[in-house]
Amino acid sequence: MNLEFDGATEKEAVQNAIDELRIQDFEYEIISETKRGLFKKPSVRIRVLIDESAAAKEDKPAALQTAKPFESEDDGEEEMVPSATGEPESDMEKDVVSYIIGLSDRMGVKFKPEIVSRGSKGKIVMNLQTEEGSFVIGYKGERLDAIQIIVSAYMLRKYSESGIKIVLDVDGYRQDRMQKVLKESVFQAKKVKSTGRSVFLEPLNSYERRAVHKAVGDLGGLMTESYGNGLLKRIKIFRA
Repeated sequence: MNLEFDGATEKEAVQNAIDELRIQDFEYEIISETKRGLFKKPSVRIRVLIDESAAAKEDKPAALQTAKPFESEDDGEEEMVPSATGEPESDMEKDVVSYIIGLSDRMGVKFKPEIVSRGSKGKIVMNLQTEEGSFVIGYKGERLDAIQIIVSAYMLRKYSESGIKIVLDVDGYRQDRMQKVLKESVFQAKKVKSTGRSVFLEPLNSYERRAVHKAVGDLGGLMTESYGNGLLKRIKIFRA
C-alpha cells in the first residue's frame, strides 16, 4: 500500500506518517520538494510503502468519528441570493474587495474579486477573476484556501460581530473539486464495504472532510476518522 505525506521538512513529513499510520517501520521516498518563496512555504512530500499486515496492527485512537449526518459548514441552511452586479454594496463589502485587491498586488498575481452571492447569515461568495487560475488555486486548492483564510482572518478581526463568512472560488473550482472528492470517496467506501479492507483518502480540507463523512455515513455500516495535522487531513474509511 502506498500513501503520501507532507511536511515542511523531510523529518516533519516522516513524523506525520508515523503519527497517522501508528507504525515506526516503513520505507519511503521523497517525491517532491518545494523551496521557500513569497506566500509559499517550504514543503516536502514523501511516498510511504507499508505492509498491510503492519498497518492492521496500528493502535486504534480512543475517540472514533462515526460517519453520520452532521451540521453543514454553515451550521444550518443559509439562503443565498445571487448578486445582480457583482459589485460591493456596503462599506464592509468595499473593504473586503479592497483588501483582496491589495493582497493580489502583494502576491504579484492579478486577481479581481467579484461578488457572486450573499447569504442570510452573513456569508459572501466571491469569484476571483484571473488569468492565472491554476496558480491562484494551487495544488488541490491549497493556495486558494490559504488566501481565503487570510481574508477571513482580516474580516473577522475587523468585523467580529457581523457574522461575515468569506468563501473564495475561481471559476467554479470548488464545486468541481467537491464532485470529484465525493465520487472517489463513495467509490472507495463501497470497496471497503465489500472487501472489509480499510482505505485512506487523499488529504482533504475541513469542508471536504465534512461532506465525505456524511456521504460515507449515508451508505451505512461504515466509520470514518481523520488523521494528520494542519489544514489538510486524511480520512480513513473502515467497517463499523
